[in-house]
Amino acid sequence: MYPGAIEEFDRAIAADPGFALAHAAKAHVLLERGDAAAARTSMAAANSLAAGLSAREASHIAFFVLLSVGDAEAALAALPAHLNAWPRDALVLGTTAFTNGLIGSFGRAATEEGNRVGTDAKIPLQSLPRTQLIRVPKT
Repeated sequence: MYPGAIEEFDRAIAADPGFALAHAAKAHVLLERGDAAAARTSMAAANSLAAGLSAREASHIAFFVLLSVGDAEAALAALPAHLNAWPRDALVLGTTAFTNGLIGSFGRAATEEGNRVGTDAKIPLQSLPRTQLIRVPKT
């Protein structure tokens, strides 16, 4: 993520402590930086604010809760349903789009799921940037 992102999310949270997606986005940055404990704390705050959110926001938070607690298998299993409903959720899709992402090197389960994301999830692959297109060959 971008330098200063955590500070900007902290400013958003200070301005509106009930903004659940700001807490979730901060957790995402913290995960990328390797601070899992702080990410879990931020996701707990987001999750505590999930009541009354739209279905998309609640699903987004639920997905990142799975990542923040280290349950990559469950996050991977949740990916197609979320992307089928909201195919342009770049933040969720982005968790798959790098070498160490959910699909990039997670293993056999990711390989099977990775081969389904573009078909079962009905993601318009031609509309996504090429950097987000990942196909892992079956083993």
